[in-house]
Amino acid sequence: ITADILKDNTITVTDLATTGTASSATTLFGNDTWGTVASTGVLNIAAADPGTGQTTGNTWYLSGAVNFVTLKSQFLGTWVAGGALGWAVQYMANGIGTQGAGLCAFGWGPSVGFTLQCAEYSGAAWTAGNNGLAVAANNGGFGIQSAGVSFGGTTSPYTNATYEYDGTCWTAGGNIPTARQSNKGAGIFSAGLGTGGTTSPATTNNDVNTYDGTSWTATTDLNWGTDAHACTGLSQSNVMVMGGSGDPNGSQSFDGSAWTTESNMTRDFAAEPGAAGTGNNAMVFGGTPKTDPTSIEYDGTSWSANGNILTQRYGCFGCGTSSAALMTGGHYAITATEQFTKGEEGIKFVGV
Repeated sequence: ITADILKDNTITVTDLATTGTASSATTLFGNDTWGTVASTGVLNIAAADPGTGQTTGNTWYLSGAVNFVTLKSQFLGTWVAGGALGWAVQYMANGIGTQGAGLCAFGWGPSVGFTLQCAEYSGAAWTAGNNGLAVAANNGGFGIQSAGVSFGGTTSPYTNATYEYDGTCWTAGGNIPTARQSNKGAGIFSAGLGTGGTTSPATTNNDVNTYDGTSWTATTDLNWGTDAHACTGLSQSNVMVMGGSGDPNGSQSFDGSAWTTESNMTRDFAAEPGAAGTGNNAMVFGGTPKTDPTSIEYDGTSWSANGNILTQRYGCFGCGTSSAALMTGGHYAITATEQFTKGEEGIKFVGV
C-alpha cells in the first residue's frame, strides 16, 4: 500500500472488499468477514482501575487480581461447617467477637439449664473459657473476644446486670438502667450500644442506651419498640436493628444521634436471629420462622439473598461481618457451628 493510496494513513471500511457496520455486538474479523462478538465484556491488562460505569461482564487484570463486573444479586456467599460447640445452648449473649475470634457466653440449654459457661472460637474450634459470675439467657452482647460485654437477660426474673470479659475472666460492670431480656447490642467495650428488649411486666420497649466501659446513658429511642431482634454494628454510630416482635421484616439504622427507617427485609425474622456487619452492610440469619434457611444482606439501600445456612435454627449466636460471619448454637439442642464467607476481593459490583 503506497502513500498515495493511503493518503490519511488509515484504512477505512470503504477501502476493504467487504461491507458491514461495527457495533458493540459486531466486529470485523481477520478473515475480512463480519460477525457477532461472543461476549459483551472486555479482557485486558489495566494500567489503572477503570473505575465505575463498567458493563456487566467486563473483566480486567490489575495488580495481581482478576476483576470482573457482575450483578451483586448473582454473587452469593457460602456457609460451611465449623468446629462444634462443646454443649447444646441457645439464647446466648449475641454479637461478641469476629469469625476467627468469637465469644459464646451464657444462654440456656436443655441439658445445662441456665448456664455460666463460655467458649472462645479460634476460627476452627471452640475452647472452654472461665465461667461467668451469674447465669443469664436472652442477654445482649457486644465487643471482641478479649474485651466483651454481656448485659441484661433473664435469670427468671429479668436482670439489669452487666458483665465484662477481658479474655480470661469475667467481672461486674455498671448496671443497665432497667432490667430486661431479649435485648441486643452493638459496638465495642468502651463505646457500646444496647437496644430494645422486654421489661417486666412483659413490655416490649424502644429504649436505647450507650455504654462507656463503666456506666450506661440513655440516648435516642428506637423508631419502634422490639425484642428478640437482630442488632449489629462495630461502633455506636453505625448500627442496624432488624426484625423481632416489633416488626418482623422491619429494619432501622442509627448514626449516633437519630434512627432512620430502612427498607423492609425480604423475609421475616420474627424472633431470635443472628446478625453480623454494620449499619450500611448488615446480614441476618437464622431466626423464626425456623423453616426458612435464607440469610440476607443489606447494602445500605436494599436487601438481597446471601446464601442458605446449613442447619435451620433460631436463638443462635452470631457475630462478625457481612463477608465473614460466625454462627453457633440455637434451638433446639444445636451444637453445630457455621462460618460464612463472601469472597468480594477483586469484585466490582454494579446494580443489586
